[in-house]
Amino acid sequence: MYSFNAPNAYGYSYDTPKTFGNVFTPARDIIIDSLVIFDYGNDDLGESHEVGIFVSSGTLLASAVVPAGAVSPLDNHFRYTDIVPTNLEKQAKLTPS
Repeated sequence: MYSFNAPNAYGYSYDTPKTFGNVFTPARDIIIDSLVIFDYGNDDLGESHEVGIFVSSGTLLASAVVPAGAVSPLDNHFRYTDIVPTNLEKQAKLTPS
């Protein structure tokens, strides 16, 4: 899921926070060690963002805050922050936020 207050190409306004997400099922067991947020202009984040991964029942598996500015490393339009390595099991239905 993605959450932000800034306008974008879809016309969302500053004063209306939005949260979006994707549902995915790992094809094999994987270990995640960072969480990311998209930095459209590669020009730093205007505010910090909470990012997390949940199972479909709502249980939080991993979360982090990607800080505002250019504190977090940038890789291909994504700012990332490290987390404690977390195992995502094959066939588990997951929802990032």
